[in-house]
Amino acid sequence: DEESLSRMYLSNFYAKIKDTVKAIEFAEEAMKLAKESKATYYYLCTLTNAGEVNKKKAPIYIKEYHRLNDSILFEERKARNQFFKIQLETDEITQEKEKAIKQKWVQTSIIATILLIVILLFIIFKQRSQKKEFVLIQNQQKANEEIYQLMLNQQAKEEEAKKKEKKRIAL
Repeated sequence: DEESLSRMYLSNFYAKIKDTVKAIEFAEEAMKLAKESKATYYYLCTLTNAGEVNKKKAPIYIKEYHRLNDSILFEERKARNQFFKIQLETDEITQEKEKAIKQKWVQTSIIATILLIVILLFIIFKQRSQKKEFVLIQNQQKANEEIYQLMLNQQAKEEEAKKKEKKRIAL
């Protein structure tokens, strides 16, 4: 990288002092080194420099420059598209997650509401059955009191009948 840049600067220097042979020689060395190091940015710079120094081969260098630049742009667009695709998929997954959480809350709310209603109905039915049991016990107590009163009345009538019988026998 540094070697290719230094060769490129030397090429520029020799081009300025009008030593075209050395300028072309250093420009081509700079291109070769940049290409071997696979530093595409430096390779593009050296191609531009070589086109400026060697006017005869300039169309070849420009063609190579455009081919490489287009492939870099293509790869960049491909990477950007892949990034946007990943971002879109991430957004979709996030939306699905939020939807699932909302559904879970709705299900939990429905289950809690149904459970609360069942508990309330159980309490209401239990209170009604207790009230019915209480009313039944009250009615049974009233019936027992009536039976007791009837028994007392019956006993009183029997004693009165015994007294009458004793009086009749005594006379």
